[in-house]
Amino acid sequence: MDSRQQAFQRREMLLHSMTSSHPNIVSLHEIIDEEDAAFIFIVMEYCPNGDLFSMITEKQRYAVTTEPPMPDTKYEDGRPLPDDAQLLQKHVAMDMVIKEIFNQILDAVEHCHSLGIYHRDLKPDNILCSHDGAKVFLGDFGLATGDRWSKDFGYGSTFYMGPECQGGLGGRVSHYNTAANDVWSLGVIFINLICGRNPWKQATIKDEIFREYIRDPDYLLRILPITPETNAVLKRIFTLRPELRCSIRDLRRWVNAIPRLRATPLDIWYRQHPSKELHISHRVARVQA
Repeated sequence: MDSRQQAFQRREMLLHSMTSSHPNIVSLHEIIDEEDAAFIFIVMEYCPNGDLFSMITEKQRYAVTTEPPMPDTKYEDGRPLPDDAQLLQKHVAMDMVIKEIFNQILDAVEHCHSLGIYHRDLKPDNILCSHDGAKVFLGDFGLATGDRWSKDFGYGSTFYMGPECQGGLGGRVSHYNTAANDVWSLGVIFINLICGRNPWKQATIKDEIFREYIRDPDYLLRILPITPETNAVLKRIFTLRPELRCSIRDLRRWVNAIPRLRATPLDIWYRQHPSKELHISHRVARVQA
């Protein structure tokens, strides 16, 4: 290991050790750094149950499972039958689980920020889980920094970087706010938990989906199974001007106030057929009158 690599590793250990007392951050127990040794050894909390990425994608811990649709579960016009009470209960219960997990992540990142430490590589792969996915632990401080402003562009994982971290949209920016970039990453993780996918591959004009989002900030509402209330919070996270991006405190408050995170099949059908919703609502009004 050369001197530059050693410096990076020592910085990682220092920043991690400053935060590791938090219950949602992987504990760092001991650092073995002997003068003539070829390696530095780190003793950390044992987390054998995998990361949040596998919990979302492979185990599908936060997905709402439903029975295969029966032939008679739609009206003649293709409209789904009214949402089943059991399905709605599943949505509400899973929303509570997702909010709890996301609040733990917010707590961990807010703790880091309160100490002047900015992670810069927030993603499900760097969040470890308990066996049932009910508790999470932030780890991997390899790209963390104590600088609120950075000129180190491209640090992190492309899926989770804000546009300013990739050089900006309207011309090259000279530096970016690392705290605001962490908030952007949190927004992508929030979508991962709700939808099991990413909103785009990278937040640059080269990405077709992100270009559509720039053109229409409600675009995610049309392509993701989310509610309008969830979409409203995402727009406050994914604002293109970092100085207007929401704080973690506000983000926590807004997320916890969302009545339902995910749209049901009936919600999505009406969204895709707005004229049908208007026609049906008028017909119901006439019957009630």
